[in-house]
Amino acid sequence: MGYRKQCWLVAAFLAAWTVPVAAGLPIAREKWSVGILGGGQRIYGDEKVESSIGPGLQFLIMQRFRPELKAGVRFGYTELDFDRDTASGLFTEILNLDLLAQFHPVEFGRFRPLLNVGFGIFNFQYLNGNRYFDGEAFMGLGVEASVNQNLALQLNVTRHWTTGDDLDGQEGRGKDGYLCIGAGVLWHAGEILFGKPKSSPALPAETSTAPKEAVTVEPSLSEILSQPQPAPTPRTLADSVRMTVAELERRVREQEQKVETLRRVVEEKAELVERLRQEIASLGPRPAGAQASGFDAGYRQALQLYMDHQYEQAIRAFSVLVRDYPDDKNVSNCHYWIGEAYFMLGDYQQAIRSFERVLNYPNSPKLDDALLMLGRANLKLGDTNQAAYYLDRLVREFPDSEYVQKAKQYRTSVR
Repeated sequence: MGYRKQCWLVAAFLAAWTVPVAAGLPIAREKWSVGILGGGQRIYGDEKVESSIGPGLQFLIMQRFRPELKAGVRFGYTELDFDRDTASGLFTEILNLDLLAQFHPVEFGRFRPLLNVGFGIFNFQYLNGNRYFDGEAFMGLGVEASVNQNLALQLNVTRHWTTGDDLDGQEGRGKDGYLCIGAGVLWHAGEILFGKPKSSPALPAETSTAPKEAVTVEPSLSEILSQPQPAPTPRTLADSVRMTVAELERRVREQEQKVETLRRVVEEKAELVERLRQEIASLGPRPAGAQASGFDAGYRQALQLYMDHQYEQAIRAFSVLVRDYPDDKNVSNCHYWIGEAYFMLGDYQQAIRSFERVLNYPNSPKLDDALLMLGRANLKLGDTNQAAYYLDRLVREFPDSEYVQKAKQYRTSVR
């Protein structure tokens, strides 16, 4: 083989070796494997060459990129024994360096079939005693059997094709090649994976207990402890315990926060329902007259729609009351409940407009309610300055209100 062809082969080999790094494939120390295989080779050259089986020894350094794919470097020493009509008892020494990929897409218990493909360069001794370089490509089949978590046995049969025609010492009509049968052992730095990697149990989806204020329900502490965990190897037992404890502590903190959020949501909903019931009960008999009885009936129906979570229908019902009974003493309450309905629908801008209309009624029984909800709606929109203004105003103007304590709690979140 010419000097230029040898240089091209070395350059191609080095370029292919840099592909995994350039492509950003994951390289992890625990996914490395090393192995040694011994076996025999038989040359297939020109027709006049008769060959016998020669010994060989190969070393493997592999990296597992996926559960079904390993790739790496193979290097070793091989002898090819052959006879020619011009000489006898001849053999060729080969020193090879190859890039090897092993695919094993299926498995059968502890056994998995292998497809071996690759290419490389090799140096061999010619009949005149000189050494030369040549290139080769190979393909073959094999099987791997797991002995334990870190040890496996391999058996491979591969066919090699060379780029030159002088491996057997003579030129003929085709390229030379040889058949290799080898068996050996591989040691894996990490646990041998069969099939797809096990993923951690997915957390249950979040469930909502109230509109726009969802609370996630995650596994309990006992459920977390009962989840199956892969058995750590002795050298990583301490690290595994520390990681498990840290994960449990994190989940406990998250659960405590979600429980507190859920408690606040439940309290607010309970207070709201109680206010609704009291308001409906307070609508006693009014003086006879179509206007009064019409407002009371419509007001009760609108409140019932709100209690049934039919917020859009409730908005329309309260808006009709505002339009038809603008002078009723409880019309400010309609503006307030319109704001509450918009708040539950997540339309905080419209909610703010409705609550601000309540402030136009100096004698409205909903003034402190509206100030609290104005603070909450502005917090939802991220306007902490406006939220603080309305919450401070509630505490200052209505010191005896039942909502003062709640306003102070929301106020602390915007400091």
